Amino acid sequence: MSRRKRAFTLIELLVVISIIAVLMSILMPALGKVKEQARKVICGSNQRSCVQPMYIYANDNNSKMPLFDFGGDTNPDNDDAGRWLQDVPYAATEMILDSGGTRELFYCPSNKGKKADDDRLWKYGHYAHGWTSAENLRDYPDPPAVYSFFRNTGYAWMIDTVEGRKKQIDAFALTESQVKWVKSTACSRASERELIADLVYSDTDSVQIEDKYEDLATGVDIKFTGLRAGLWNSFELEDSTSHMRKNDLPAGGNIAYADGHVSWKKFEEMEVQFIIKGYVAAWW
Repeated sequence: MSRRKRAFTLIELLVVISIIAVLMSILMPALGKVKEQARKVICGSNQRSCVQPMYIYANDNNSKMPLFDFGGDTNPDNDDAGRWLQDVPYAATEMILDSGGTRELFYCPSNKGKKADDDRLWKYGHYAHGWTSAENLRDYPDPPAVYSFFRNTGYAWMIDTVEGRKKQIDAFALTESQVKWVKSTACSRASERELIADLVYSDTDSVQIEDKYEDLATGVDIKFTGLRAGLWNSFELEDSTSHMRKNDLPAGGNIAYADGHVSWKKFEEMEVQFIIKGYVAAWW
């Protein structure tokens, strides 16, 4: 006599599905936090890997950093390079690449708007100098490491320029800054002088230099994503902040300092350091 196999009832199946759904709702936020923590670690490693070749250069050059050179043009009507903190000359990126780095080092994995495989960013200098159209960037070869070409990276760089960033910024009335640009690894208080930082960008409507988020009026609506800055004018790409929380506020960012160390800084400890009015305010 054969026994009849017992199958799950509909109620039992619904109970199992409900349990799985509850477990998923518990595990998914935790998994998201683990992924973001991994991105933070990779981001900090990226910055450290970018700083090391600069330190090697400085050790061989009386502690002097490899100052950025955007071609000697300080006329703000002719060249945006040097005012946008994420711009890095080809010659500087080539120095890091020659030391064994890859283009992924120049982009935070947490920034959804800036990816290493986007040639509109990596070969921005081709487009900005009129060498080729946006549609043909991928197939256009890199030129020699000439200083006047620059890449649009995923980090803010506080290395000074050959011409002097202050001179460039002062020539452009829309820019305000309290940044102490780094020229040497032997600068005073090197452990507190920012060299590279995560992009924490906001709009400029409600902020000014030295503002902290806690200092702003209650209810002020500050945007940290979907910002229409320089990339919007070129490719209709919006600028975004790295390491965003679900409440539309940044969690913070990694910062590499002039003494070579990298550490995480909470957003609540940041303040506005650099503003291009009508475009973006940079926090660190």
